[in-house]
Order: sequence, then C-alpha cells, then structure tokens
Amino acid sequence: MRIITITLLVTICSLFCIPLKGQSVKLSASGLYISFGTGDFLGYGIGVGVSKNLIKKPRLGLGQLLVGGELFFEQGKKEPTIYDTSPADILYNEPTFYHVSGSSMWAKAEYHPLHKVLPGLYLSVGPTIGYWNRTKEEYAGTRINNSNRIVRISILEFDNGAIVGYRLSGGINFNISTKTYVGARMDFSNNTKGEINSLLGLKLGFNIN
Repeated sequence: MRIITITLLVTICSLFCIPLKGQSVKLSASGLYISFGTGDFLGYGIGVGVSKNLIKKPRLGLGQLLVGGELFFEQGKKEPTIYDTSPADILYNEPTFYHVSGSSMWAKAEYHPLHKVLPGLYLSVGPTIGYWNRTKEEYAGTRINNSNRIVRISILEFDNGAIVGYRLSGGINFNISTKTYVGARMDFSNNTKGEINSLLGLKLGFNIN
C-alpha cells in the first residue's frame, strides 16, 4: 500500500514538471521544524514542490496564482527516561514514548495578493494524502533489573496506514536572482487521525522559465 501511494504521488508531482507555453514553473525545497500536536513533541521534515503560475499579467490584488503539489517526508519522537525512573515519574512527570514518520502529498493553490509592494507574500491551501507510521506507549511501569536499577517497561501500540487531510501555508519569498529565490514559511496541517501540527520552515526555490 505504501509503495503504491508514494508512486502515485510522485507521478502526479512529476506531471507539473512539464512546462506550458507562457506559464512560469517553480521548483522548491524546504526544511521544516515541526511541532506535533499542541506542542506534544518536536520533529523535522523535508518538502519538495513544483508549481505553475497561471497569471500572465499581474494586476492589483492578484500578483500570482499558482497550482501544484509538494511531497513531504516528516518525522518526530519523544522519549522517556529508561533507567533510574520511578512510578511517580511515570504517572506525573515523564512524557510517554511517541514516534511518528510518514510521507504525504499536498495538492495546493497558492495566492499572491500583492503585485508591487510584496510580490513574494503568499497563502496556500489544499488537500493532503499520505501514509504514516505511528508508535506510542500504551502502558508504562517499572521493574528492578539484574543490576538493581529501576527500569521502565512499556507496552507499545502501533498505528500504520493511509491518511487524508488538509494543509495551510503562509510565507514570503525573496528573489536573489532572476532564477533563484529564498523564503520563510509557516504551515498548519490536520488529518483524519486528528493530528494537528504546526510547522516553521525555510525554502530555496528556482524559476524554470
């Protein structure tokens, strides 16, 4: 299932690499710092995107309107103390174990409202689909090992499968040459598993034509 999903998403993304006459094609790569949940634990991600500008002549209120897709690889984890812990720490202080990693595709529309003042300012929105692996601690306790140390014991729960959701992104790009630009972005995503994630990132992009 995972191979089929990723193959499909890469195929869809590659279609945007075929330039159309009179349209500008943009390629981008982003590094992302992720807060999973409401700050439950942190992680990182990489995004690779391609999009086409549908606006030939920018005008007031519509600098650019791009359609395209972005492929993401994201993961994060938090780990509790394994040795020299206590039942009280487990109940009241220590975080539980959680690990998540996945790949997803975002089909997006990107709107640039300002033509001359801040042409790189944008807002993007669209649906997502992907495959995620999740491992979390269902139960935790303690025992004494052979070295007479208190050791944490865990029962883990696994939840792997496809997800659908949506993603919002806002940011700004700055041209450093006629073909290259850099930018900063802030994303918000949600999916059918109820995972609400916030992301901050930096972007490097290229104008193809």
